[in-house]
Amino acid sequence: FSNFEELKLGDVFNYDGVWYMKIDTIKSEMSVFNAVELETGILEYIAPYSDIEYQDVELRVHDF
Repeated sequence: FSNFEELKLGDVFNYDGVWYMKIDTIKSEMSVFNAVELETGILEYIAPYSDIEYQDVELRVHDF
């Protein structure tokens, strides 16, 4: 993949040196989000035609 719009929900990708996972679009009164930063959990918006680096990864979640 080379564009954000080509990704499926749950796909992991690198954009501008930061790792994200594509999520279903969330709309609020002031913002739109379609990705979550994996290190911080912060929601972000990535434009559909943004160049990204796709990674085929297995995501593991641990309870602490």
